[in-house]
Amino acid sequence: MGVTDINNMGKILKVLEEITESSVEAGILGEDKDSTKPSLLTIAATQEFGSEKERIPERSFIRASFDKNKEEYGIKTVEYIQLALAGTMSVEAMYTKLGQTMAQDIQMHIRKRIPPALSRRTLEARRRRGNRGTTPLIDTGRLFGAVSYEVK
Repeated sequence: MGVTDINNMGKILKVLEEITESSVEAGILGEDKDSTKPSLLTIAATQEFGSEKERIPERSFIRASFDKNKEEYGIKTVEYIQLALAGTMSVEAMYTKLGQTMAQDIQMHIRKRIPPALSRRTLEARRRRGNRGTTPLIDTGRLFGAVSYEVK
């Protein structure tokens, strides 16, 4: 007589293994293909941490968004893990939902006008290019549009 796995332990262990071998990243994840403009990763890092040399203040949009929402992410992660263990959500779907939420939260954080306000010099430069916008981190929309996520 064989042993019957009435608790689905094999399936549960497989899901747990998949959870630990997978991850999700959100933010500016790669280089854009337009080499005639400054690198998006360089722009993002400069904005995220600031640059004394270029007189650009820190406007954290990735770290600040994560810090603001990390409790919610923890709650959702537990909920999604329970669904994955119950077999009603795949691990990939779990990480996809988390990544989508994180990317949307980063964009919402940018839209809320991260201080400090733009300098007079920056506003004048924007106006010369025909842009009357005053929201920090949103000039051409290139950085904002590049916020994404990736399940690994």
